[in-house]
Amino acid sequence: MTAHPLTTLPHATVQPLQSLPSMLAIRDIRRRIIASRPDLDDLRSVAALLSLDPLSCLRALRLAHAPMLQSQLSAGAGVPQLVRFLGSAAVLRILDVPVVDPERTRRLRRLWLHSIATAVAARRLALRFGGIEPELAWLRGLLHDLTHWLHYLGLHHNGSPSQLDGWDLARAWNLPIGGETLDPPSLPLDVGLSATLTDHPERILPMAEALAVLASFRHPDDDTAPRERSATLGASHREALIEAHEISDEVAGRLAAFGLDLGADDLPDGTPPGDEEQPLFAGRTRGDATELVLGLLACRGGGSYRQVESVACAAALRYLDFDRAFLLAIEPDQLATAWLRNCADRTIVRVPRQAIVPTRAEQLSLGEVLRRGEPRILVRSEPPEGICGRLAADRMLAVPVPSDRHPAVVLLLDRAPTGRPIELESDGTPARALAGCTAMLLENLELRLRRRRAEVDAMIDPLTRLYNRGVGISRLEEEISRARRQCRMLCVMMADLDEFKRLNDELGHLRGDEALRISASVLRRTCRREDTVCRYGGEEFLIVLPDTDPESAAVLAARLFTEVESSGQQAGLPLTVSIGLAALQEGDNLDSLVGRADHALYASKLSGRNRFCSAVE
Repeated sequence: MTAHPLTTLPHATVQPLQSLPSMLAIRDIRRRIIASRPDLDDLRSVAALLSLDPLSCLRALRLAHAPMLQSQLSAGAGVPQLVRFLGSAAVLRILDVPVVDPERTRRLRRLWLHSIATAVAARRLALRFGGIEPELAWLRGLLHDLTHWLHYLGLHHNGSPSQLDGWDLARAWNLPIGGETLDPPSLPLDVGLSATLTDHPERILPMAEALAVLASFRHPDDDTAPRERSATLGASHREALIEAHEISDEVAGRLAAFGLDLGADDLPDGTPPGDEEQPLFAGRTRGDATELVLGLLACRGGGSYRQVESVACAAALRYLDFDRAFLLAIEPDQLATAWLRNCADRTIVRVPRQAIVPTRAEQLSLGEVLRRGEPRILVRSEPPEGICGRLAADRMLAVPVPSDRHPAVVLLLDRAPTGRPIELESDGTPARALAGCTAMLLENLELRLRRRRAEVDAMIDPLTRLYNRGVGISRLEEEISRARRQCRMLCVMMADLDEFKRLNDELGHLRGDEALRISASVLRRTCRREDTVCRYGGEEFLIVLPDTDPESAAVLAARLFTEVESSGQQAGLPLTVSIGLAALQEGDNLDSLVGRADHALYASKLSGRNRFCSAVE
């Protein structure tokens, strides 16, 4: 099997955007955008800003087309659809990378303007001649020089050009841009513009690049003067000259909307160092370790494991400045499969729970994480396979959540959307604090759930899942007191299964238990929610009916004994029930009320069973 080009390269090489993840990260460009006060609460404004930054678009596309999302976004989507898919919060996070003060950016800035102009031209041509969606044409025009971007980023980072071409990165990152859209060859305007694109719509992208150059947005490697280029066109190409002029105006307008007025030949080679970093949008916060612990402790009342896990993942984003957090469940003795249980990533995309097969290297690292209880860095080695490949990340910090529960839980943290580095020394300690607090919350939840189950077990009859006798008596006492205070009606029924001993003797105790469960189910679903149904003892049931007059209670009793008989017939059981009914009267207490209902029950038995009787004074 042939190794993928990226698997043979140094780690620093496969993260080409790390030193400069966004053109908007350059300090002077960032300052101008902030000074323009863009309305970043508007999706259209966010999309317009993302449309100006090829490097941020690359990271946004990688996030949206992560294999774990199973291609929920169409491969033909443009920047506006990309923003709607991810949500503005995720896109703003992608755009709001740390400010840098880079040197040797003249060529990068020229390539940036050339890419924007090519995108503008491609969209205009697509609107006029069709053949491709206009927004997709913009995106392809913006990214058509991907190989050159990688080349200049390598020069900017360490003085050496990148060893990657655009198609290698597109495949490794699962980007929906085919190789034919990258670095198209130069196309001379040797025929009329309309005739060229009418007969050959596939030429929109190379024609757009030619128009961008004609509009004075030259490629950094193109030393041909615009005047010389326009002189070669001749008078017959007036249409192209007009189009180029309009492209220049549109580029200027799109840049001016965000306070940018950079001309193609007015680009500083560096920027003066600045003061404190400014966030691109309000609301970006990062807490310290104390805030992390206090924030998690405030959520110790979480009522489910999923809720606790969601809080832990969100805390990694809020307090530890990670871009994404995932929780994986792994069996320590079976590392070949991990289950994605929870995630937080600022997008509005629903990430499905799914199984992920780690690579061999990831299995070894996860084994060390679980055995030593210490964080480790997972490194993508076989895209798009493995945990890193499925989650579209180059490096992920794996932190064990200490617990005796099975399967084991591992917290995965990364910064792929912003391209910022993860360091084991600086990030490992706060991540372990987060994992420890998460373990404490999970243990606290386990104790509360056990206590709750114990409380329920103390109230519920295990066979019928009805209240037990103690609860029934307590509820009856409460309802008697309430009925007297508020002058309300109250009725009580005693129900007893007929010939239950004979049923047990002839059919066995298992069928007898089934008869009890069937009867309990009928009582539960037939009575109201506010009624209390309990197993009084053996095959006898007590039913407390608040705010019920004797006539309504009689109707309910008739329904009960007919429903019990019908359900017994469906189960093949000779099942019937006798019922005694009594209403609360002046001077009654608990014993007298239950006693009268019990006498009525025996009256039903003496009258032939499978019926009800009311207590009559």
